[in-house]
Amino acid sequence: MTDLFSSPELYPVTLNAEAGIVRFTPLSRESYDKTAFLDGFERDGLIEVPLKDLLDYQLDLPPVEIEVRYIFHGAFCCSTLLARYFETRPDYFVLKEPGLLGQLTAFHCGGNDGKDNEYWSQLLALGMRLLTRTFSPRPLLIIIKPSDLVNGIATELLERDLLARAVFLATDLRTFILSVLKWEKRKQLVRRRLEVLQSHAPRFPGLTLVDVANLNDAQAAGFLWTLNTCLCRDLLRNAPARSIALLGDRVADNPRDVLRQVSNSWNLALDDNAITEMLGHPFASLYSKDLSHAFDAESRRNHLEGLTEVFGEEAERAVEWTLNLEQKLGFCLDWPVS
Repeated sequence: MTDLFSSPELYPVTLNAEAGIVRFTPLSRESYDKTAFLDGFERDGLIEVPLKDLLDYQLDLPPVEIEVRYIFHGAFCCSTLLARYFETRPDYFVLKEPGLLGQLTAFHCGGNDGKDNEYWSQLLALGMRLLTRTFSPRPLLIIIKPSDLVNGIATELLERDLLARAVFLATDLRTFILSVLKWEKRKQLVRRRLEVLQSHAPRFPGLTLVDVANLNDAQAAGFLWTLNTCLCRDLLRNAPARSIALLGDRVADNPRDVLRQVSNSWNLALDDNAITEMLGHPFASLYSKDLSHAFDAESRRNHLEGLTEVFGEEAERAVEWTLNLEQKLGFCLDWPVS
């Protein structure tokens, strides 16, 4: 059990609170870096450990000392690219969309536990302890890019760790809707996200007036974008000194300025030479989710132009519908939020 809590060599694939089981799989440092999404990472020969044993063991462990930085995002906004830039630094350990946090968020948002419930606190503490294990030599920092599902507990994560800091990336409304309409699986992803994150709609008067079940795909994308905008506003309001919001397009178009701004917000010792080294990595001209394909800022712009030709009219109607929510919410839906 000691080794399980000291090294990330056994990666927690699933935490099933209902079944009381946590499943681990061996994962090397190289695999952590190469894998674009740790969420849903599956292998044969999973190791099952009773959840109760892990919860009991962590009670006698000292507090986690390493600091955490988060890259929250609204999806399709270059967040993986930003994470990969930081991954070039040997003194940072980067986790890209670990499934554990998404599973905990779904469990919490599903009404299984109240926010102040002791059991929920223990589960979240266990999840964060498992995600803050490090390889040797010990890095200076852990950077976690959760899935967008975790936006629902973003504020709580910073409330529970007063040393943590975060950036929240998103794209503009029209680009987000176009990105969703591109593929059927993304339309389905939006519906699944809303099944979980819609439980947070009552936090924002006006959103509960929308019947999500009757929305078309483009409107559902607009509603999810709006909900993520509200969750970002909540994060900035509750941790203004430790969180910033940025347009994800800037990561592709002007990465040097973004890295400098994030570095300053996160209190990182990255000078211009260090940033130049990060930008000079070969993956900078590759598709961050699949490093076997070339993809850069110009490729992204051309791709969006192609989507506009196919889905432009549908997206514009959804943009107009979404912006009408401003009257219900009582504030402007411009991004980045402030």
